[in-house]
Amino acid sequence: MNFKYKVISIACFIHAFTLGAAEDLRSQNLIDSLLGSLGKSPLVHIYNEHVQMYISKLYKEILLLGDEQASEEYQKLGKEAQQSAGILENWHVPIKKINPASTVASFVGALAEADAIYVNEERLALRSYGARRCALFHEAVHEKYHDLAFDSILEWGSLISASIISHKLIKSVSPFNKFCLSGMVHKGGAFVLGVIASSLVSSKFSYYRERRADLEGHYGTACYKCVEESAAFARHRNEVEKNPLIHNGYLWPLELEEIAADLHQENKTCNYHREINA
Repeated sequence: MNFKYKVISIACFIHAFTLGAAEDLRSQNLIDSLLGSLGKSPLVHIYNEHVQMYISKLYKEILLLGDEQASEEYQKLGKEAQQSAGILENWHVPIKKINPASTVASFVGALAEADAIYVNEERLALRSYGARRCALFHEAVHEKYHDLAFDSILEWGSLISASIISHKLIKSVSPFNKFCLSGMVHKGGAFVLGVIASSLVSSKFSYYRERRADLEGHYGTACYKCVEESAAFARHRNEVEKNPLIHNGYLWPLELEEIAADLHQENKTCNYHREINA
């Protein structure tokens, strides 16, 4: 195949990914299925265990996340959430408490790292039980698909492939001459284009994974009351707190209310809400 057509084909794939990845996941398309299968694969799990784990440990030290086990309530919710997500028992991660002195403690309720799900017990205590439960189910979906590890693989893959393609494209349009400086300029330009492509793919995937985690996590709770409480929290987060993370792909209150309506129609409630409404 002519190199020009190879470039066009790869560009079309990247374009399809960056557009398709943000679509409504309730009716999955081919890209959704492919990304999900790859994220859950043993190969990505191995990368997560042997590479991403060390990156997360460094990240944990920088952000001062701490290493303390979370309270019993979050241990139970974390185990239930990971079971609901269909994560293999031997792939479950521990539930740890975010250090109140952490740099993210002022705006993060919970986050998923390669080594654990971290919960901000002080912030989560301000939410209702249902909203807390939804937060853990959201993070469990991140663990299910090894989202941080997969994002890292996408970044490196797109950086390397886009740099090589850009280098060949530049060379085909304006051939290298014998001066070393010209070669360095071309290689530098190819690398910069690779970084831009990597950043674009990572940004799109970040939005995608948060939307996927919200959709699968909230449906996974199998409780319309929990999702209603999560919707009420989301409205407070967006309108009162004005949390800087609200535009990162998280579902809007009206979308959460639609999920709650779906679950209500199926008469789905968790044990907690069944007991208090009995």
